[in-house]
Amino acid sequence: MKVRVLDVTRDIDLAAIAFLALSACSQEDATRTGPVPSADIAFPSSSTPTSPDGPAPTPADAIIRLTGTVHHLDIEGGVYVIRTADGTQYRPIELPEEFRVDGLAVEAEAKRRDDVITVDMAGTAVELLDIRKRTAD
Repeated sequence: MKVRVLDVTRDIDLAAIAFLALSACSQEDATRTGPVPSADIAFPSSSTPTSPDGPAPTPADAIIRLTGTVHHLDIEGGVYVIRTADGTQYRPIELPEEFRVDGLAVEAEAKRRDDVITVDMAGTAVELLDIRKRTAD
């Protein structure tokens, strides 16, 4: 039985690709060197711009004070967001039933939830700590 050089070369190439793919996977206890932020990173204040597009990111444990309008988006079966005057959208994890009114002006305190991923990706996921209808100025 003859072994063709092309078959051997192909088998070696496949083995090398498999080795490289498996060795690229990190171990659970390995030190990360990629874009994952470390715990010692200090976030700049929200009034300090970090890009031409707007303010610096808010730390996950900071309380965000929202003044905006509730909007119903017809995606993924319907979702409610709070849109602020600058166009930023926040996606409440659980918006109380009485606030599910398109166009309702609200004020809220919320906590950013980076550990929550929503299918609709309609805005930054937030946990509402307090919400109320906004009174006329």
